[in-house]
Amino acid sequence: MKKIARRLLIVILLSTALPIQAQNLGWSGGSWIANRIEYDASRELVLDITVTVSHSGNATPYFIVVTGGKEGNTSARALSTWNGEKLYYHIYDNVIDKNILKDFSDNPGYANVLSGSFNYSASTQYRNHTFSLVIPVPAQFPSMASEYSDSVNVILYQGTLSSPTRLWNDRTVNTVANVSVSSLQVCEVSIVDTNAPFDKTSTDKNFAFGTLTTGEKQSADIIVRSTEPYELRLNSDNNGVLARTDAVDPGSTIPYYCYINGSQVNLSSGYTQVASGPETPPEGDRHEIEIEIGDFWGISTGDYEDIIYVELISQ
Repeated sequence: MKKIARRLLIVILLSTALPIQAQNLGWSGGSWIANRIEYDASRELVLDITVTVSHSGNATPYFIVVTGGKEGNTSARALSTWNGEKLYYHIYDNVIDKNILKDFSDNPGYANVLSGSFNYSASTQYRNHTFSLVIPVPAQFPSMASEYSDSVNVILYQGTLSSPTRLWNDRTVNTVANVSVSSLQVCEVSIVDTNAPFDKTSTDKNFAFGTLTTGEKQSADIIVRSTEPYELRLNSDNNGVLARTDAVDPGSTIPYYCYINGSQVNLSSGYTQVASGPETPPEGDRHEIEIEIGDFWGISTGDYEDIIYVELISQ
């Protein structure tokens, strides 16, 4: 009798998988974020706000939107008083990129939301997101001393912009700006490049002509911001001429002409009023200053200079 040998092949398949666990995505911390800031009309105010997202379970993407507050408009958010006076502000992703954070109803792109994702984790993970509330200057003069306030909701969505699921435990950010009587009074001047915006830190301008040529010109802008009527005055160290700066020939001078808004200014003695006006708009009144080199035939070579002082007086 023949023996027939048979072989039995046993295949064992081994597989591994993450345990099935529901996603647990939400906020960490309290539901109310309160901020208070003292308004200063002379500088941009920045308030950084941080929210924390928590997660455990299966991997998931998410994103965060911010509503438009009482105005219902994410492009024109406003702090307001009890009687409706407004102080406009922005909510940006950060003060460098300055992308406005929007509500989901505004059809935002990813530049207009805060977004992220979590990998699978059996334990709770946390991620902070910081955005910036900015009250810009120059942009407005508040009309009254009071408290200006607004509240926005910060809303968390699970998923992507194209496939979102709203999580309904919103965070509320309440902001109060205290506008004092002193912060309502603005009287400041800036000297900037032509057509540049007001810059409180820019208070001097160097007209460097190098090798001089008769008739050569340089110009800049003097910008006045004032909540009261004002006068603008100029004064010259050397009574309206460029004087030699070394001891070789101290009496040698070069004439020049100074113009404000196209009109020549006499700088030969003391302070001279060159402009005036009522309360300015928030961006300020712009006055062009132009320096033109006069005829200096026969003047010895050297370094020459003058210093013109700008004085602003509010009424």
